[in-house]
Amino acid sequence: KKSPIADAYASTTVLFADIVNFTVLSTQARPQELVSFLNKVFSAFDTLAIRIGLEKIKTVGDCYMAAAGLFSHENDHAQVAVQFAYEILEELENIKKTEPPVFSHVNIRIGIHSGPIVAGVIGLNRFLYDIWGDTVNTASRLESSGLPARIHISDDTLNLLSKNEEYTIEHRGEVYLKGKGNVSTHFISPVSAITQQEEPKKVTTDSTTTTITSTTVVTPDGPTVVVDETKTKIHQSTCGHDTSTTKTETHTHTISEAPTSS
Repeated sequence: KKSPIADAYASTTVLFADIVNFTVLSTQARPQELVSFLNKVFSAFDTLAIRIGLEKIKTVGDCYMAAAGLFSHENDHAQVAVQFAYEILEELENIKKTEPPVFSHVNIRIGIHSGPIVAGVIGLNRFLYDIWGDTVNTASRLESSGLPARIHISDDTLNLLSKNEEYTIEHRGEVYLKGKGNVSTHFISPVSAITQQEEPKKVTTDSTTTTITSTTVVTPDGPTVVVDETKTKIHQSTCGHDTSTTKTETHTHTISEAPTSS
């Protein structure tokens, strides 16, 4: 009996990119349009991965998973993953210009985390080289807790980025990740990008506290993206115990050209 193909990597960077509100999109586009759009997007991502030196792991529905540092770029895998993230955001904008209007507002969330993984091939048919471990789970959580058109990274990835590279880093603070608790995270952009965040607006009632934050990201030769994030904390009192839950909603607007100053 042959042993399964398995490898352990002490340091890698894993990236997840997911199309926002894909379920809604799938009800608005015709099946042929939807599959054609996904094929163009993920094929373009495949081409970029080969050129940059990233390993595509798999696609699951509307989610694209890749890793750097497996077979090359052992010493700069964090930079490679971030560069890939920049370029797939730009590539998506280019593709949208040639697609039907139903796809004009499509955006992706990107999560990136660095650390050890286990990789291998399992199963009896449709063999798939896959990766596992806490690093993979954390990258996935960073994607799902991120914002549209933003690159959401962990402290571990940030600490690996070359000091010779120039990035615009926006510390997001602590974000709750399922299975991890509160984790310090960051948004990263090219140094040429300009991030403008308005002063948060807070509205308080007897039972809720709502905070609205509007962030504009301007990238030369790229899209201008406005993200409105609304956090509503619902206060409850049960059997003498005060509890609260938080609901977060995001609304994204893509502007083809940067706003001109008056």
